[in-house]
Amino acid sequence: GRSPKLVVVTVGSAPLGRTHPDGARRLQLFAPSDASWFSKVATGAAVGVEVQEVDLAADTTTQELIAELRRHSDVDGLQLMWPLPASIDAAQAYAAIPRSMDVDGAHFRGRPDAVAPTIGTHPPAGCHGIVRVLEDHGVSLDGKHVAVIGRSWLVGQPLSQLLSAKGATVTLMHRSSKNLAELCAAADVVISAAGQPGVLDVSTLKTGVVVVNVGTTFKDDDLVPDILPTGDTHPASLLVHSVGPISVAILLRNAAENATACQAPPALGATEVTSSSFATASSRTSTSPTAHSSC
Repeated sequence: GRSPKLVVVTVGSAPLGRTHPDGARRLQLFAPSDASWFSKVATGAAVGVEVQEVDLAADTTTQELIAELRRHSDVDGLQLMWPLPASIDAAQAYAAIPRSMDVDGAHFRGRPDAVAPTIGTHPPAGCHGIVRVLEDHGVSLDGKHVAVIGRSWLVGQPLSQLLSAKGATVTLMHRSSKNLAELCAAADVVISAAGQPGVLDVSTLKTGVVVVNVGTTFKDDDLVPDILPTGDTHPASLLVHSVGPISVAILLRNAAENATACQAPPALGATEVTSSSFATASSRTSTSPTAHSSC
């Protein structure tokens, strides 16, 4: 056998990762080097996944980026860090990642019309991490009202698909939404990916609400969540300050799943799945070889 291999491609310093201006300090303050989004090489080595980081200049062209992505034809996972410079055609770039190597939702962001992903398409690791955190804490989403603050293709849009697949009724809000506090006050679960500290006061939410902070802001050596607790008491039954640690674990697991699928013998009668079964399929430890046609 061999170790799964993941290649992480970053263009410029805007993406929140190793090349970000705050990356080194965040790593120093908030996580060990072998369990952090900001040190994927060391984190991968700790669990047996080989990780290679490729850093490209901010003035890289779309065609140069696609050529770099295609150069890594023998790996199990390709992650293209977001956001990309405005000069790059993001749809073309993400579409250039083969499904068999997709570990971080390339075919969610590259194809916004893909509302019924196949079993071989992993959702963005951060979004999957949010759902996993809720499941690990015994939070059932079936029939629940979930308010999501932030509609980006990085988090809000794919997350709403995953939550809906779990049976939740999702209200997706953004900067132009009116009465945000009022809409969130009725929700069973509130998830914020706004990246705006204090976007909502937890005290305005109903008793027993579950709050998940995806958006965090690095300020004065502190990581400030979107939804702040107010003193020692608050109405939330669960208040998650960050999902970063689980996101990198899922990213590496996706690479390992891709490697397993590529090495597995063909399955008789294997078929693609629809959105109704996607939530179940995405949680399995192995995936259908038919969804990995470029292995």
